[in-house]
Amino acid sequence: MELSLSSVRNTKITLSVCKAGDDLSMTLYGGERGHIGAVTIGFEYQGKVQFKTLAVPEHKEAFLTEQLIQYIVPKYAKTCVISCGIHWDNISKKEITQAVNNCIQLLHDYLISREV
Repeated sequence: MELSLSSVRNTKITLSVCKAGDDLSMTLYGGERGHIGAVTIGFEYQGKVQFKTLAVPEHKEAFLTEQLIQYIVPKYAKTCVISCGIHWDNISKKEITQAVNNCIQLLHDYLISREV
């Protein structure tokens, strides 16, 4: 399943989701140049959400993948992998906030669609 929306500077962010049994594999990408900047895998272990992240040097997406994992795993998946790569040249703090909010909106839209 794929969901997209218009984001910063009229570019697109896309959420692609693959369901594997009770697990989820998600990819967030877009902006001026979609890519893979960080990948986080999360799972519950001994009653707590645990996660591991791999990030490409100088990429900032890990802060988003780690926050999203901690939200998704306890409510929606036994194990979840999120990869993320969204890029704009010379992005402002305001635009970063907009892009993060757009990613959260895409995730919310997907999770709501699962419950219907």
